[in-house]
Amino acid sequence: MKVTPWMLSGAMDHLSQTIKIDFDKVGTGEISLDTWRYYQYSDTLLLNWGIDANPKPGEDVSKVVMTFYDNQGPAACYIADDYTSYNGKFLNYINLDRTSEYYDISNILNDGSIIKHIGK
Repeated sequence: MKVTPWMLSGAMDHLSQTIKIDFDKVGTGEISLDTWRYYQYSDTLLLNWGIDANPKPGEDVSKVVMTFYDNQGPAACYIADDYTSYNGKFLNYINLDRTSEYYDISNILNDGSIIKHIGK
């Protein structure tokens, strides 16, 4: 199915997306990452990600935790927990400037343990 946003001036074809709904997966509890791209600009990471979430009845997705790894293991953690729905594609601007009050990357993993990175 093709979805195209509309405005009073007409269709915005350049923003169209083709989507597929797999009704066999609805309610199965299967959650999969289907989009993952990132771009770094100076002190900002532009993260484009998407998931196909099919929670079981009565359950929902409350957050998505992304752990970033380098050649020494876990290096940082980002938690996306401010969405009403986690089914779809998302774009986050992640501030990498440690001097800012809006620094978005943490050294604490989802289980509460602290990343002890040996790199500099």
